[in-house]
Amino acid sequence: PDRPAELEAVLPGCEDYLQTAALLDSARLEGDALVLPRPLPEGSAVWYLTGERDFRKKDRRFVVQPAGGLPVVPLQPYAGCVLHVPAAGDQTHPLERRFERTALKGPRFLSPVPSSPGENHRRVLEEIAKVSSVIREETDGFALHPMLARRYLGQEPAGDREELRVTLAQIERRMDCADFMTCALIRLLKEYGLPEDLMPEVKRVMLSFRYWMDEPGQDGMCFWSENHSMMFFQTAYFFGELWPEDIFTRSGKTGAELRAQARTRLTEWLEEACAHGFDEFNSGVYSAITFSALLNEVDYAEPELSELAGRACDAILREMALHCFRNIVVSPEGRDYNGVLTPWRSSLQALVQWIRPEAPYVYNEWLSPLATTRYRMPEDLGALMDQTGAFSYESDNAVIDLYKTADYALTSAQSPRRDGRPRVWQPDEREQAKERFLYVRSLNEHFHGTTEFQPGEFGYQQHLWTATLAQDLVVFVNHPGQSCEAMSEVRPGYWYGNGILPALRQERNVLGAVYAIPESYPIRFTHLYWDSAKFDAQMAKQGWLLGRKGESYIGIWCSVPLRDHDDVMFGCEKRANAAVTAWLVVCGGAAEQGDFSAFCQDCLGRAVHFDEASLTLRCAEFTLQNKPGQNGTQIVL
Repeated sequence: PDRPAELEAVLPGCEDYLQTAALLDSARLEGDALVLPRPLPEGSAVWYLTGERDFRKKDRRFVVQPAGGLPVVPLQPYAGCVLHVPAAGDQTHPLERRFERTALKGPRFLSPVPSSPGENHRRVLEEIAKVSSVIREETDGFALHPMLARRYLGQEPAGDREELRVTLAQIERRMDCADFMTCALIRLLKEYGLPEDLMPEVKRVMLSFRYWMDEPGQDGMCFWSENHSMMFFQTAYFFGELWPEDIFTRSGKTGAELRAQARTRLTEWLEEACAHGFDEFNSGVYSAITFSALLNEVDYAEPELSELAGRACDAILREMALHCFRNIVVSPEGRDYNGVLTPWRSSLQALVQWIRPEAPYVYNEWLSPLATTRYRMPEDLGALMDQTGAFSYESDNAVIDLYKTADYALTSAQSPRRDGRPRVWQPDEREQAKERFLYVRSLNEHFHGTTEFQPGEFGYQQHLWTATLAQDLVVFVNHPGQSCEAMSEVRPGYWYGNGILPALRQERNVLGAVYAIPESYPIRFTHLYWDSAKFDAQMAKQGWLLGRKGESYIGIWCSVPLRDHDDVMFGCEKRANAAVTAWLVVCGGAAEQGDFSAFCQDCLGRAVHFDEASLTLRCAEFTLQNKPGQNGTQIVL
């Protein structure tokens, strides 16, 4: 029914909230200060993010600076902060806005640089051991990987016993990523054992654990993604082996039966990875986790599985090494988060530093199993890190291209792949494979994104291309899955993943992308990550954006005008406000083009044409047309 005209909805203090929101929106990050058009209300404060990673010290995650009455707020030297401003006198529920200073998020190095690999490894393990329990969101910490480092170093503080009990309680309530903890528990049991009086509790918890999604129970655990599935298979394999005659209550199987089933699934997982590569290829978040968990199979599984797991580890490290540019690993990725903005801070980078002490250092507790493993890294990793040239290889259904020189690296995933080869598995195989890992892989494609990249398909967390000019300077374009940067938990996110996949092609130092966003998709722009403050020189001319960092050069052409946009970061984003856009990227350097002016002239003189009606981009190196794909696997929840 129609609402009577005299009825009116009013929110108490609404006008004050709107004014406060407008004040927050007007805040500018200028140098080392926040600048506002008028003084902040009393009770306003800046909360700095300290980077504290220890759950037992989580009260130190923030440093609070009062900011009431200030129109200009001088900032302390923390990379991230949140401005809290009360509205309508409400101090307990302030409005907030997050800011990040990219200049303070540069690479970190161990100092002094360790003089040998052995010294480096010990210092890394000492850093891991300092943390009691690694923060996971607001309510939980992960304790076992730091505990492994402490055991190796001969440390056993009194608090570790309580951390073990907390971990067992987390596993028992089957919190998401409980399999991360069970894999660490396996190594703890195999290498060091546990107090006898704790073993009955361990047995009770693990006999009632839910080892796979076909077992009864309701919980928030993710089973089917590439790393999780392997870790659940591994957990069933090793705990089934530990108690072969006991009944595991959720499956009704004996330990021997559970182990036999898990062995089949684990074998298929490893055979798929060794034959075809990884779904979550070169993931700055997940590849290091996958590698670390595989070390359990290398060290404790029967010979056939151990050999396969070692080959899978070799593949992860060799692809990582190939994508190293100036000791930073930068690659297209099967899955990532905001780490695409700072690859020098990724979990995968921690493995690079383990191999090369002079590389940027990253804390990563998943390195602790390297202290006790018998796995030995391939001897050619250093040569691969330093190798230059053009490379192309497959990982699962993806084809990845890389062109690397002394001045820059340009790398991408083909969309679509140009060789026309069919995918590793066909969608109609799915229903016939429910007892095999192939079925799990199909679930991963449904919910975590395909690696058969095709224009027009829904994306998830796949990062498709990056140009790298320095250790701390990357450039890329994506189609966001959300409208603003502050909403950081959506997948695909603002900077990671793509809402709609583009057509994409790379020929050595030149890359083209064509986006066509359908009417049904709410985000109607693509955008360029371009950290202006890190360039030594830059200019915009004739539709080109041109930049220099040292002797490394890049040119970006877009079919529509680019507009600056500031959100969490300032001076880093350039938007193309159109549903249909074409981009062309050209990389160069002093060794190839001489000085920067010569490179700019080369770019400005290029014949680039985009026909919007046919979605076709033409340049000297290639013609790229966006033809919507039909891979039949993608859904949006």
